Amino acid sequence: MVLGDSLGVAVLGLGRMGRFHAANLAARLPGAHLAALVERRPDILAAAAADLGVERTHADVGAALADPAVDAVIVATPTPSHAAVVAAAAGAGKHVFCEKPIAQDPAAVAEACRAAAAARITLQVGYQRRFDPSLERAHDLVRAGAVGAPYLLKLTGHDLEPAGLDYLRVSGGIFRDMSIHDFDMARWLAGDEVAEVFATGAARLRPELAALGDVDVAATVLRFRGGCVAVVDNSRQSPPGYDVRVEVYGPEGHIVVGEQTRTSVTLWRGTGGQRDTVLPWFTERFAEAYRREIEDFAACARAGRPPRVRGEDDLAAIAIADAATRSLRSGRAEAV
Repeated sequence: MVLGDSLGVAVLGLGRMGRFHAANLAARLPGAHLAALVERRPDILAAAAADLGVERTHADVGAALADPAVDAVIVATPTPSHAAVVAAAAGAGKHVFCEKPIAQDPAAVAEACRAAAAARITLQVGYQRRFDPSLERAHDLVRAGAVGAPYLLKLTGHDLEPAGLDYLRVSGGIFRDMSIHDFDMARWLAGDEVAEVFATGAARLRPELAALGDVDVAATVLRFRGGCVAVVDNSRQSPPGYDVRVEVYGPEGHIVVGEQTRTSVTLWRGTGGQRDTVLPWFTERFAEAYRREIEDFAACARAGRPPRVRGEDDLAAIAIADAATRSLRSGRAEAV
């Protein structure tokens, strides 16, 4: 399907991520514009429409899918609704960008992928780190053979602070909710599939998570089919700020993507050096990546080319997260 110069996008759901995407679209991203907002809560819908200057608003998804001004949707509704919304949008012929995960049940993810394929619409999933310029550069260097075939990856992901307990109860656990971004990045960098996972962790920040079978500090070892090994460490709290780092080791060298600070300035004085503080949260650290992923989604939808992050990538990351969850409980390595 070849569309016009600008993709009309409706944002479905105005929670934190929906509002974030809507604000980016309202700023007129290349190739896409904010066509409509959808939210069940009338006060939140009215406030967002006024703030963003949007005239077309809908109280339910069905109305947005029937709107001729809408070419595509961003699915930022609660996670349990994602798969059904993706299928409905595909049935309506609308292109879909879905925040991760499409579903926590792999069968539901696979069914949503089949619906998108049958409708021949673009389905992209929100693993925004693939669009970060630094991580994209690391990926391109690996693919170009700059360090040889990778034999070890080290990935760090630490949130600024834990989410509320109400959210953590329904998040699917640290591996599905948080580590899954690192699992996707490891697959992307290694260019291979994970064969086996060993995971361990503890509830050190929120001891009450132990009763839910969850942890807030975790370490995961991934063994890829081709022999590369990845080590992933995660925690739900990092007082200095949001901390995401990647290292790739190969026989001819290694690549480091370090933590991102507010500026690249270091103050040197007689007692030593002092760097600027790290960025506080993921919306600041990956601000450019969030814009670029929607730009790329729009370009893919308009040109009819496959997106960088497909539903199948979400399915693979979920499979790794599920194996890590099983490993945490069994205390042994688990096959993916």
